[in-house]
Amino acid sequence: MRNLSFLLLIGLTGLSAQSITKVDFEVLPGNLIDVTYTIYDTEPGAVYIIELYASLDGGYTYPIHANSVTGDVGQRVMGAGLKSILWKVLEDVPALVSDNLALKVVGRTRTTVGGFFRSLVVGNRFTKAAFNRIFEGQLQNYIKPGESDVFVYYSGHGAPDVESASGYFVPHDADPSYAAQTGYSLEQFYRQLGALEARSVTVVVDACFSGGSEAGMLIQAASPIFISVENPVANLKNGVVLTSSSGDQISSWHKEVGHGLFTYYFLKGIRGEADGDQDGKVTSTEVFGYILEHVPYLARRLYNREQTPQLMGESLDQVLVAY
Repeated sequence: MRNLSFLLLIGLTGLSAQSITKVDFEVLPGNLIDVTYTIYDTEPGAVYIIELYASLDGGYTYPIHANSVTGDVGQRVMGAGLKSILWKVLEDVPALVSDNLALKVVGRTRTTVGGFFRSLVVGNRFTKAAFNRIFEGQLQNYIKPGESDVFVYYSGHGAPDVESASGYFVPHDADPSYAAQTGYSLEQFYRQLGALEARSVTVVVDACFSGGSEAGMLIQAASPIFISVENPVANLKNGVVLTSSSGDQISSWHKEVGHGLFTYYFLKGIRGEADGDQDGKVTSTEVFGYILEHVPYLARRLYNREQTPQLMGESLDQVLVAY
């Protein structure tokens, strides 16, 4: 069985300039400038902060911040594709006479832990060696003690060790029948995250560790009796964990949208659907409540199975998104 997994780790800083391309503009009647640009290569659920700057020396410096703007600009620009900004230029630069006007679009991506982010590791087909490198060395080197917020998202397979009933992530090169030897231990995972001196840690896991999957049992020659695995999240003292199912359940797939049920409603939640009190902040408790409204019901309706997402940790009301 081919094993695909998706792992995303996020720390702090800004969006790469390469994610914004094809910036162009046209001067319109009424002293308006229509600016177009393209965002590509965004992460799922990305929300951008977009700003427009102007240069009067052909792009050597960009001292003018465009404030009188409408369109795809400001605090909440979503998703990839062609975007447009309309700038009332004379309201910001009353005496614009330059023939050397140049414009620059600057984008930053809002992280689900409240700041701006840089993706440290993102991709699929992660090996056991990659798990070891990331969680037992690389991630620690990226952390600024007391300042960095860490977000970890995993979507893929998990499996139990049949003898100990301990849970393991199943990397691309792992054999689920030998989870203890070829997988990456959940206990070690949370121990390493708990040892980080990060300001906060948020973990989102769309995987089950019972030995079952949409395609059947992961463990060869095993009977279809799912193993209940306890999540060792107690090792994580400074964060919150959301998981797609409880210990002996299967995490269901939403075939129509190409996501797990849990991931689909998590992304909708952090994009504002879960902001029940409309205060511009989405907390882990709000997202969890939103997920519980949808995932258990759809798992029963679509697949006639129980799926109960879990919320754990010591920071249960942590702000995941502010916009």
